Amino acid sequence: MNVHADPHAFEEELIRLSEVCYAVAQTLTKDPELARCLAEETILRAWAERGSLDLSNGLKPVLLSRLRAHFIARYRDLAAAKRIPNLVSYPAFSPRRREYVREEAKTRAVRH
Repeated sequence: MNVHADPHAFEEELIRLSEVCYAVAQTLTKDPELARCLAEETILRAWAERGSLDLSNGLKPVLLSRLRAHFIARYRDLAAAKRIPNLVSYPAFSPRRREYVREEAKTRAVRH
């Protein structure tokens, strides 16, 4: 199946791999809701970038690599926000990332 040339095949492959993405995200986050968000974000970004992805080794390694990278970036953001309380207002954070860090900090505070 040539997922690079056929958008329908790419979509089917993304759907097929969505459970794998969720399972890996669940293992990384230990939180079903965060895992769902992380997996969805990874799949949506892959769909948006489908024309420029290097699929020479297949779609699964690309998705899992990106999922891990998204997880690490979020973990770093949260760790930094805990160390430096006003970091969320730092200009290098995009508005979307600032909002995510704020919400995640609230969620974690409620849980602990």
